[in-house]
Amino acid sequence: VSGYLSAELAATCNALGFYDGQKYHLEPHCKETVRDLIRYLRRDEGGSHEIRRYLGNAKLLTTDLLPMVQCHHKDVQLFDIALRLIVNLTNPALLVYNEVIPTDKFEHNYYLEITSHLQQYKEAFNDHRSWAPFTERLSELLGKNVDDRSEDDQRTVERILILIRNILHVPSSADLDQRPDNDASIHDQVLWGLHQSGMIDLLLYISSSDQESLFFMHLLEIICLMLREQPADVLAKTASQRSAEEKNKDDEELLRIRQLELQNKMKKNKKYFGTRHSNFGGTFVIKNMKSTSDNNDLIYHKPVHDSKYISLDTEKKPVKLPKNRQPLKCESAERKSALSVRLILKQVCVEFLNAAYNPLMLHVRECFHRGRAQENDESYYFSAMRFFMEFNRHYKFQVKYVSETLSVQTFQFIQKYLETWHDMMTTDKKKLPLWSYRSHLALRAYKELLHNLAVMDRNEDESVRESSKVIKSNIFYVLEYREMLLTLVNLYKREKYSKKYLVDLLETLHIFIKLLCDYCKDKKMVIQKTAVRRKKKNKQKKSKSQAQDQASAETIWNLACDEVALTLTSNIECDVVPFDATLELDMDQQKLEAIKKIQFHLKNGDNNQAVAMLRASREVWPENDTFGTNSADTAEELEILKDIFLADLGNDNIAAALTEEHADGSDDEEEDHYPQILERNFEVIDFLKRFSSPKVVRICNTLLSTYDTNSETTNHCIVRMLHRIAWECKLPAMLFQASLFIKFRNILSNYEPKHKELAKLAVYILRKFTEVAATNKTVFVELLFPKHVKDACEIVDGYGSYQDSKNKRIAWEEHEEEELRRLDEEYSRTNVKENKVDWILDNIINKDRSRTGVIKKMKELGLEVPQSKPKGLWEEAEEEELKKLHEEADKDLPDKLLVSWIHE
Repeated sequence: VSGYLSAELAATCNALGFYDGQKYHLEPHCKETVRDLIRYLRRDEGGSHEIRRYLGNAKLLTTDLLPMVQCHHKDVQLFDIALRLIVNLTNPALLVYNEVIPTDKFEHNYYLEITSHLQQYKEAFNDHRSWAPFTERLSELLGKNVDDRSEDDQRTVERILILIRNILHVPSSADLDQRPDNDASIHDQVLWGLHQSGMIDLLLYISSSDQESLFFMHLLEIICLMLREQPADVLAKTASQRSAEEKNKDDEELLRIRQLELQNKMKKNKKYFGTRHSNFGGTFVIKNMKSTSDNNDLIYHKPVHDSKYISLDTEKKPVKLPKNRQPLKCESAERKSALSVRLILKQVCVEFLNAAYNPLMLHVRECFHRGRAQENDESYYFSAMRFFMEFNRHYKFQVKYVSETLSVQTFQFIQKYLETWHDMMTTDKKKLPLWSYRSHLALRAYKELLHNLAVMDRNEDESVRESSKVIKSNIFYVLEYREMLLTLVNLYKREKYSKKYLVDLLETLHIFIKLLCDYCKDKKMVIQKTAVRRKKKNKQKKSKSQAQDQASAETIWNLACDEVALTLTSNIECDVVPFDATLELDMDQQKLEAIKKIQFHLKNGDNNQAVAMLRASREVWPENDTFGTNSADTAEELEILKDIFLADLGNDNIAAALTEEHADGSDDEEEDHYPQILERNFEVIDFLKRFSSPKVVRICNTLLSTYDTNSETTNHCIVRMLHRIAWECKLPAMLFQASLFIKFRNILSNYEPKHKELAKLAVYILRKFTEVAATNKTVFVELLFPKHVKDACEIVDGYGSYQDSKNKRIAWEEHEEEELRRLDEEYSRTNVKENKVDWILDNIINKDRSRTGVIKKMKELGLEVPQSKPKGLWEEAEEEELKKLHEEADKDLPDKLLVSWIHE
């Protein structure tokens, strides 16, 4: 900070007043001084934020602002001004830097300095006396009727809520807040202060009141921050006294840590201390490895327990991985707060579920649909959904408490934002950690929805089980819902997603597959399938030139002009509106559309509609006399209609269109590809085979690297996923990976009872490997490469033996050929009028046969194949019919009616 600015800020801070330990004494111009500080912060621009840092170093909030508010909160004007300054000072550092953590060295240090100031501010609010004036003021404002509050009152309520949000948003300090579980951290102390001051009761009142819906978005954010780092299952099972199960669990965890420490200590002693005297424990000669001199062996000056531990790379600097290729780190963690704080939060969750969850989440959802939410509000929506649905599941599961978010629309809402945030990770790479974190929140909400469906299936109430079936039928039926997790698996990259995201993804996939298998166990399921339909278009070559078309149009007009003239002289009462203001077309475009409509009506013979459209368009577009003047007579209108009829407006002639629609002329085939929704029976094994890929094996392999620290649920999901690939899909060779075998070796050598499933899987895969190795010696080389389905099948069955079921031809058996001959003879004997091939396809036993395959087989067997009629040629019966109609028709009859008769 410059000297002049530092002096000015110091003088301004001194002009506020002083605190003697019991009362804060105000200076005469205290209010104006607070306003000056607000103006200073408003102009504090740039990356340094020197004014904000100066006020933080001066501890203005702790020494002046909080004592001022506590002692003079009755002064409403001073309270509101001081509240504005406190809210500004406590704004999150990420918000100060526009949600982008600075990468510049100096700016990043400034960012860390501001964060440390915020942590000091949070520590200042850990006492209920700091919250008491804000609670009293908020209670006074909420006591007023909503209609009686002024705009200033509404702003004050909002600022108090924002202040609570800012304080709870401050991250924990790594140096000052390193506390074990069941101990009160700074965050817990702030929550305790909010509880003692009565602020939490006011927050619950606002969230349950329909009249306070204006503040629901702030309430959602505050509640999510209050429950930050709290495990929902632990909170739901919290009681006033520790249960026996919780005590046993803590004892087992302590014993496990103690045993692990002893094992590591023993390994270290065995590694560095041998049976020889210590004088000979540090120098070795490595045989058959030359030193820098050609005549001597290499001397190794380190204690070595085994020759395999000799390494010459210990002092080498490892190659640094580029920043854009480093695995994404996840800083979020869960901890158990003090028992008193957990009891308070549990009571808050119970009351919130009973009175506020459904209406608040409904209002927030409507804000999203109407675009009234801010950018980061979706994150808090998904966090609240995940936490309270999990809390409800572990506490006393009742569907009515979470019915608003337990629906098919919620699945669609989550999928929408998962796709949106993945696209943002591609386009906005500077904020990649932010989009990845939000995607993780959405995935956790999706996982909790699946957990709730699984609990609903086990519910005693029949209506609850039926509701679960309805939701699952919609999810499993629609292709996009069913394959969302498969898409997420294929899109996973360690540079974009954290390790915890990967764990949640695998656990979500496990739950989804389990629900799907249980749903399809007792019945067949029909699903949507998006296929590409090929539509053959007839592309008729023009046999007439443009001049001939014009001559034909004039001939038709000469035949029909008398009828049009008669219509012009008659009284027409058609109500026509040529201009539609709701369309996104300008006046000129709609004018052209009106002309096309007139031409269309004339060519269809609807003269009344054409004349009515002409006269109505004249009133809308009187300029340039395009539709004639207001005083136009019949002859002038007839001439205008003739010009419109003969004009080339890009519309096809009606007779030509009819001829093209029904013509049999030879044409080229053009395929028009567009998606079509089909339905087919669903097979679970086909769905599971889509997860038999190197990507899924790599994900399981990555998570197995930390099998000893994984939760039992995570290890179970890994085992089940690999078991589905090896056993259910019959592809054990996909797991023949060297890196996977190393982990199997560690599991078997350090066996523990809790890793029983992992050990059983390892034994099964190793036995399969030895069986294959007895017949295929190249399988040892295959350990080094990832394998697809084709590779896994060929390793076991032999190279070149794999046949894709999609490309495999259906061979004709001998009895099928006899059946084809019999059907051909039967068709010739019965004289059926239907096409022979179509009749055979209707009567053949194997309905999988295609028309092309049947025709090809008939040619191979020497059977007569009906020749397709040449397109564009008239049969004799059709020519006779045309001659007869022409003789019967009146000479003045328009040609278009003759064409319509032919088609009738």
